[in-house]
Amino acid sequence: MVPILCFPTVKGADLTPTEMNWTCLVYFGLILLTTIWFVVDARRWYVGPRTNISEEDIVYGEKTEDEGDEIPDVIDGQKVSISSTEKRYQ
Repeated sequence: MVPILCFPTVKGADLTPTEMNWTCLVYFGLILLTTIWFVVDARRWYVGPRTNISEEDIVYGEKTEDEGDEIPDVIDGQKVSISSTEKRYQ
């Protein structure tokens, strides 16, 4: 959304430096300078985030079949008719 809001409101021959929306130049200029800096220098030493927990502390979940996953046939006191195929895909 930000890049769309950066476009000037005046077009064509009526566009002058005083009426220009300079946000687009500042925004994309900063993005360009940051990209050039990363390609030239930072990619050599930047390693990204590292894990700060050990393998033993990681909890892996298991999918279990619960009886509570069933869709009720009665909702708010009214009987609801749902076919077994619809129950499977909800």
